[in-house]
Amino acid sequence: SDRIAIPDDVGELDFLGYHPQGHALYLVEAKMTFTGLEAAFWRDDIHDFVTAKRSFAVRFRRKIEWVNSHLSEVSRALGIQAATDFKYVMLTLYPCVAAQMIKDFKCVSITEFILDYREGEGWPY
Repeated sequence: SDRIAIPDDVGELDFLGYHPQGHALYLVEAKMTFTGLEAAFWRDDIHDFVTAKRSFAVRFRRKIEWVNSHLSEVSRALGIQAATDFKYVMLTLYPCVAAQMIKDFKCVSITEFILDYREGEGWPY
């Protein structure tokens, strides 16, 4: 009875976690990138992440918007105290040039995330 249906146009959530001390809900989108230094790889990453009609960024924004507008229902479905903070990040396997063109959320490699996490002693973004 506490289940919540995620609309098809939102899609699957790669990771949704909760930290009780900060009452924070965390949304993580994971992308398996195999980029290179050649211009063609950069072009493909920019297309896939930013400029395509259904780019990774467009789809992740839809997930962010949906979770943010349904925080109380999502919290209830997870059986947790209502989240008062909502944080999100897109993680890639390797650094991605397209991340420089995404301004409304962080898009970083898993290594960058871990280093930033350690430096800030907690969620960095």
